[in-house]
Amino acid sequence: MKFTEDAKRLLRENLDKTWQKSVAVLLFILAALPAMGVVVKESLPLTSKVLYASAVLVPFLVIYLIYFLVYSLRRAYRLVPETTPVHSHLADILSSLFGLRKTSLALACTIKVDGSSETTYDVELMAETKGITQIEYLSSAPSLPDGSGEFLPKFISSTGGDITMTVEILKKVNRQCFWAVNFSPELKPRQAVKYRHQLNSPAKTFAVSAEEMESRKLSYESYSTLVAYPTDCLCIRVTFDAGTKPSRMAPDVWLGLGRVRHLAEYARIFNEAAFTNDKDDDGKLYGQLLLKYPIHGLRYVVTWVPERAGTGAARNA
Repeated sequence: MKFTEDAKRLLRENLDKTWQKSVAVLLFILAALPAMGVVVKESLPLTSKVLYASAVLVPFLVIYLIYFLVYSLRRAYRLVPETTPVHSHLADILSSLFGLRKTSLALACTIKVDGSSETTYDVELMAETKGITQIEYLSSAPSLPDGSGEFLPKFISSTGGDITMTVEILKKVNRQCFWAVNFSPELKPRQAVKYRHQLNSPAKTFAVSAEEMESRKLSYESYSTLVAYPTDCLCIRVTFDAGTKPSRMAPDVWLGLGRVRHLAEYARIFNEAAFTNDKDDDGKLYGQLLLKYPIHGLRYVVTWVPERAGTGAARNA
């Protein structure tokens, strides 16, 4: 039987507390031995009394030990069942706290030759409690030159019965756009909805040549999404129009915008073969990250290095 880390931790905690129980058992033994003289005959030698006491107490101690082990293991696996992955357990806990979960989040981004992008979001969401009226998003382009344009979110379609869904821009600042999907009326507990929306980013959002990338002091280009809500399945697919010429496509996962890698989750991506890159039916290159139960608060990334303009890669003015 394989122990999870949580089971081992709880077992250690129980073992740390056994000294109190051990002292109680020892005092019981010391108190019971003199009493044996009342139960057995006074004429019996001390050795017989000790043997008699042992015959009474040893089975008691064995039963107590079995009880302790069963109690420890049941407590551990009641909290973290052995058959339940840690990542899904975390998603279950967070969804009860957030009051919702995204059962599926699929992002399909197309990088165009002028450095702009078009991303389609396909979202399946379930409310865990009442009062859910809005889901917020933050889109940003950290290396976008000032005054180059703005983000344009728009709604495409939805499936939610009598729920009306709309896109609302909350705030625009330099290189960032805060926006939201609104639900009216509010979602009911266990109510599931599906919706699709699109976000267009301006030209020069992404560097399309190595020269442009280097002028922005970047070692590679990237497309990423922050897991802001508990999510069961995440899919990020980045497709490149002809002329963009990406190379060295790879997955990554960051603790924030500072590009600090989360090593354990990075290893999980490779262990589960969650990243693929190939050509689609139209002959366009793409990189895709498909992962179950991404960790809330981490940023999941597809990276690449654009080739130099001299090799045929596009060049932004």
